[in-house]
Amino acid sequence: ALVYDPLNPRDPGLIRMFGGRKSITGVEVDREAALSSTAMFAGVRFLSENMGSVPLKLFRRDGREKVPLMDDPRWWLLQSQPNPEQTALEMREMTMGFVVTGGNGYVEIVEGSDGIAKELWPIVPWRVKPERAKGGKLTYWIDPPGGGHRIPIPPERMLHFKGFSSTGLLGDDVVDRMREALGLTIAAERSAAAFFGNGAMPSGVLETDNALSEGAYERLKQERDMIHGG
Repeated sequence: ALVYDPLNPRDPGLIRMFGGRKSITGVEVDREAALSSTAMFAGVRFLSENMGSVPLKLFRRDGREKVPLMDDPRWWLLQSQPNPEQTALEMREMTMGFVVTGGNGYVEIVEGSDGIAKELWPIVPWRVKPERAKGGKLTYWIDPPGGGHRIPIPPERMLHFKGFSSTGLLGDDVVDRMREALGLTIAAERSAAAFFGNGAMPSGVLETDNALSEGAYERLKQERDMIHGG
């Protein structure tokens, strides 16, 4: 696989290009920020793990019967080991996570010399750009992790899983569609965390037997705000 990049899921140079825009609250909302929301993460995890655990088997239709092809090498790819670095469950979880958050999941089919699939590699969606030529031919252009010229992959070697789509070619970016709601949720969670983290409601009473001068009173207020404010 040319562009499988699981260890760098958030390329800083691409964040603003692919959804890292600020919401009205001032919070910059991209995929990683969205997943910091408890509700969003719980939903993505639930859908991804459930989809990943569903058996994915290969059959051949024989009349009205379906015959499992357990001896076919593609059975192993779909059910157990799609590539040397992932299990089938991990690959499906990862791909579903991309679909749920960004609307699109991509898996490259690597074929052997016999034309049969021998490996399946997920590709992070922000490195993929589907383009349709004037004649109608669809090509998936891939940006390699290390830079360089874009790599074309024909549609017959790409599994493209789309969520809700308003164009038919690409699934709609869920995080971008929900940017304001996610920004509000993230801002509220951050505000609450800062509120409790800074002890904005300390218990207790400050007392003194002597009257405080105006300067001493102001210093006391400043010290209190420094410790408990935020």
